[in-house]
Amino acid sequence: MDVDGVTITEKLGYGTDKKKLVADIEALHEVNPMLGLRGCRLGIVHKNVTEMQVRAIMNAAADCMEQDDGKQPRPRIMIPLIGSVKEFEHQALLIKKEANAIQAKRKIDTPYKIGTMIEVPRATLVSDKIASAFDPADGKTL
Repeated sequence: MDVDGVTITEKLGYGTDKKKLVADIEALHEVNPMLGLRGCRLGIVHKNVTEMQVRAIMNAAADCMEQDDGKQPRPRIMIPLIGSVKEFEHQALLIKKEANAIQAKRKIDTPYKIGTMIEVPRATLVSDKIASAFDPADGKTL
């Protein structure tokens, strides 16, 4: 598929390698995804999933800014289904790295926030520790 002269595979970071994209998608197949990898754990095991999502979000923000000089998007990137501080920190670091790379490549400076929601029982038991990982000056939100 072609969007403004750029293929979707290029936008997702696969260049023109459609076979690799298809192979990666097929590798994620699960018999019962409700029992398998979900949320942040999917992004931890397959970091390219998180990177691809962040690239899409930040490229959309850059596209918005290029189309209208007055627009200043403020993406909020939420890390789903965390159960520990370590899971949050792992994904936040990956998000920050990818978002900053897109900002440098596209020459944009759009503020973004990284956050999470307390969605799983395990997270409620360690929510005080998760909250301590947030630094409002760092753009993180709970």
